[in-house]
Amino acid sequence: MGITWRFRRNGGSLEKGARCELEGETGVRWVYLAQRYTLDLSDRDPRERIITVAYYALIPSDKLPILAFDHAEIVENAHRRLIAKLHDSIIAFQFMPVEFILS
Repeated sequence: MGITWRFRRNGGSLEKGARCELEGETGVRWVYLAQRYTLDLSDRDPRERIITVAYYALIPSDKLPILAFDHAEIVENAHRRLIAKLHDSIIAFQFMPVEFILS
């Protein structure tokens, strides 16, 4: 989350920082991105206290980079949230082409 914090300090938004991090790690841009939650646990990183604002994006699963620390847990949490959102929102349309046949 260091990149996101730099964007925040320099006047950019957290979302802009998350998009920059996503593109830098996966090469993916212009996708659905949503803030999930904030993590503030002192034992998340053995080097220092880290505060993370977790976002999730709808990208192909093969784009997921190697994960460090508790990031796999964050991804799993976002995956569970996405499954729940499929039942109570229109997020499924993010997976569809601009034009499609509804049968």
